[in-house]
Amino acid sequence: MKNILILGGTNFIGRVFTELIQTEENYNITLFHRGTTNTHLFPDLQRITGDRYTDDILEIAKKDWDIIVDISCYLPSSFELLIPKLKGKVGRYIFISTMSVFKILNNENQLIDEHFEKFSYSKSQIQDPEKYKFYGEKKTACEDILNEQDWLDKIILRPALVYGKYDHTDRMYYWIHRINKFQKTLIPNGGKERLNFTFVEDLAAIMREAIDIEKHRSHYNVMTHDIIPLSQLYDTIAMVAKKSPAYVHLPKSTAEKHELSPWQDIPLCTNFEGKSIALFDNKKVKSDFKTAFTPFKESILKTFNYYKKLRFPEPIAGISRSKEEQIIEEIILSK
Repeated sequence: MKNILILGGTNFIGRVFTELIQTEENYNITLFHRGTTNTHLFPDLQRITGDRYTDDILEIAKKDWDIIVDISCYLPSSFELLIPKLKGKVGRYIFISTMSVFKILNNENQLIDEHFEKFSYSKSQIQDPEKYKFYGEKKTACEDILNEQDWLDKIILRPALVYGKYDHTDRMYYWIHRINKFQKTLIPNGGKERLNFTFVEDLAAIMREAIDIEKHRSHYNVMTHDIIPLSQLYDTIAMVAKKSPAYVHLPKSTAEKHELSPWQDIPLCTNFEGKSIALFDNKKVKSDFKTAFTPFKESILKTFNYYKKLRFPEPIAGISRSKEEQIIEEIILSK
């Protein structure tokens, strides 16, 4: 029986992962969380309730664990407090990091493998208490703390944008909602930018395999699909939704005029020039792990059907529909 601790097991990635492994007879699972998110889930599992960014995290070091799966660490201070206390008390540490550790600015069409340059960081950056400020720098610092522990068996998984059921960011869902609901949809760069993504169910399967894998390397890019242009994503969503949308192309000049920001205002778009700067190599994970990734169309269909059951709520990500309609009208009238 393996004693497994999951930090962050009730929200999005952690929830999908916990659903996957909770019925395993040879796993004794404990959840560590604050007790504020989805507290009704997994009533049969053991729990440690606490705030990981306080001394509560040291409760973990009072027990022995075969595996710790950490999905929720954003601030390096938590690792600085916890990791040294775990020596002799944990068999393997699985950390969900991010592709945002890579310094991916201005590297158009360059394939990013596990050894690509990462962000450097200052003490003030990693000590900033806001979780998502200096996000890449803080995750890099977390990785560095783990890497310094020569005694620790560790697997660091770096997904790209993760999508699927329970996603609270709505960045992929923004496009599902737009293409499914509206005839005209504003798209950047004619959909020329290329990216690759991570389907949450495949990521959870890799995490499950990481529990028991015997031979492994320490760092993995976990992109579960080949690199595709955004236009293929839009067309796949339209195919699944059985829609024939009219795409209205957003020029860079119009985006700048309306002070739009890539990614925040137009999800999944990293720039308005159509440059492909976030292209990730996933050869290592496909070589070392046996998990078969879900075909892209099937993953989009599963995601679409999840939101269909929710009756397609308004997404929280991206610009408002009213602003989008204003820009669409302006572009059409200018032709």
